[in-house]
Amino acid sequence: MKRAAAALKKEDPRMLREIAKELIIEAAEEYNREKASEAVISYALSKILSKVHIVNDRRWHEYKRALIDAIERDYSPEKITAIISSLDEEMGNFVRSTLDKARLKMAAEAYGMGLSLRASANLTGADIHDLADYIGETKIHDEEEYSIDIRKRVEGLKRLWRG
Repeated sequence: MKRAAAALKKEDPRMLREIAKELIIEAAEEYNREKASEAVISYALSKILSKVHIVNDRRWHEYKRALIDAIERDYSPEKITAIISSLDEEMGNFVRSTLDKARLKMAAEAYGMGLSLRASANLTGADIHDLADYIGETKIHDEEEYSIDIRKRVEGLKRLWRG
């Protein structure tokens, strides 16, 4: 998450999206919920930075400072997501939260790499019905950009079954 903090300091949404993509690939290969959470956070931060009405708001700098502190000092995904939720509630313009959209997007990415719908939703915390609707509205199911090697899938499943 150090790279995410650096991208946030620079206010670079493109770098945050790249970080999110790398993390979701690793998370899907390893079925690693911590990395998936970091991918969701990175993607959500990229979306926040792309919203001009947020970054131009005087309150943004307080939120940015709190987010950077939560990432660098006492890393806690729960604290970071709470800050993002608060920011979204206070300054967001949409009914569906930025975090929910990020979970959905990262779950769709994992699905596009070959994870099942249920595994993708469980990995990221996305709602499975929303994910099914989202995938149905996109061309993800038609794409073959990346898939997880079968050996890595088996290793991930073994780790999952062991707990």
